[in-house]
Amino acid sequence: MRNVLFWGAVLTVWSIVLGCLCFGQVREAEKLPHGWDVWAAPTKGKQTLVVLDVVDGDTVHAAYLVPVTLRIAGIDAPERNTPAGKKAKLAMEQYLAPGMARTWTLTGRERYGRILADTMITQDQETGWLSWWMVNSSNAKPYDGKSPRPKE
Repeated sequence: MRNVLFWGAVLTVWSIVLGCLCFGQVREAEKLPHGWDVWAAPTKGKQTLVVLDVVDGDTVHAAYLVPVTLRIAGIDAPERNTPAGKKAKLAMEQYLAPGMARTWTLTGRERYGRILADTMITQDQETGWLSWWMVNSSNAKPYDGKSPRPKE
C-alpha cells in the first residue's frame, strides 16, 4: 500500500511538471554548482507540496516540481536510530501520509540546505501547527535552530 501511495505521489508531481511545461508556467531557474538548470523551489511564503516520505520526527521529503527536503521549523526530534526517534517518526507519519498534498508555510533555509516549514494539522477536532503537535505529544523539543540542540 505504501508503495502505491509513493508512486501515486510521483505521478502527481510529474503531472504538475508536464502541465507547467505545456502551459508555459515554468519557475525561474537557478544554477547548481555543476551547471545544471533546475526549477527553483520556493523557500518563503505559503506553498502546496505533496508529501513523498517521512524521514524522521522533524524531516520530510516533499515535492514541488522537484523533490525538496523540509525541516519542521521550531522543533528538534530525537535521532531516527534511537527508540525515541522511531517513536517520533511514527507520530509524524500519523500526521503526514505519503501522497498527501498539504499547504506549508515556508520560512527559509537552514544551515544544511533544508527548507524550514510548518503546516496546520487537525486532530481530535483541534487545529494547530505540526510543530506544536509534535512538542505537545512529547515527540520533539522546541528548538530555535541557533542555540545548542536540546539534549535527548
